[in-house]
Amino acid sequence: MTNHAQKPIFSEQIDMVARGRERVKIPVFFGLEWNAPEGVHANVVFPPFPEEAEVAADFIRQFDRRPDLEDDAIERAFAWLAALPQEQRPVMFFNHPFQGHWADEVIARYIAADPLGTLVVGIEAVNGHQAGTPTDPNEFPGCMPDGSPDLVYKTGRPFALLTGSDFHVHKQVKFYDYPLGVFNRSVVGVPKGCRDAASIFESLRTGRTWAILGHWFNPGTMRIGEAGEGETALTGSEARTLNLSFELKVPAQAEIIGQLSKEEPAIVLHDFGMQATGDAELEFEIPAHAVGFVRVRVTAETDQRPPIPPGFPGDGVSGPSTAHSSAILLAAEIT
Repeated sequence: MTNHAQKPIFSEQIDMVARGRERVKIPVFFGLEWNAPEGVHANVVFPPFPEEAEVAADFIRQFDRRPDLEDDAIERAFAWLAALPQEQRPVMFFNHPFQGHWADEVIARYIAADPLGTLVVGIEAVNGHQAGTPTDPNEFPGCMPDGSPDLVYKTGRPFALLTGSDFHVHKQVKFYDYPLGVFNRSVVGVPKGCRDAASIFESLRTGRTWAILGHWFNPGTMRIGEAGEGETALTGSEARTLNLSFELKVPAQAEIIGQLSKEEPAIVLHDFGMQATGDAELEFEIPAHAVGFVRVRVTAETDQRPPIPPGFPGDGVSGPSTAHSSAILLAAEIT
């Protein structure tokens, strides 16, 4: 749960998280939607520990929505977070990377302030404002080819693609939005049987994620040899194979996005075409000595957005339902 720190509902979050932990078996995390320097919003999510609310409040007092912050506010904020004990250290991902909200040079500055890669873990790949603002996967900076995440992948750094359920309780009198988890969801790949907070945070930092609009798609395998999402596959004198599997509840188009040479931009490398409902198993050949990354985009044939109740503004709004994997990085094998 990542409420805005400056809004009254944030004061209710301690009780919300406590009740959530009593009612569900999956981990519930305490976080905040940070009004971040030089950007707009970023989600800061803490692992569970007894003083999580106090630590978050201390961070807010120093670094959230303050006009008097100096030019080095980003670096000081990250130094403050990095100085926390490891079991208290949060992860952060960039929210709403619309054009003009999170400039690529600002994202690069945040990443530079986190050289160990333990704080900045990813970006919102599809729009968290779910019902009223569809995401064009060719234009939204969080998922478009050669967009913000691809610029990070080009540096050889893992980066999680995520999405949030940006549900505004206080705005429901004005317009409808889907409740938490009804439409937007992130899938985090953890070792089998490991659903604990430590495993989830490790997978976020490693970039083992899928960002998905809707419940029509279930990811399966994405591997080049032993390397999966967030990991690096070594390329040598022979071609390698990307093996991909997933389950579809509606027909959908599958594509490979990426970069196979440092001299080339990230593009749609291959279009598998429309895949039928059911299980899909696909292969893509990675050429010898390829350097860069590959990731997957799947687009449903029909819009699968839940209907907006009659009488609410936005009824009938539609847009493509997509699924986006984080990247497998490609590096040349040293012989």
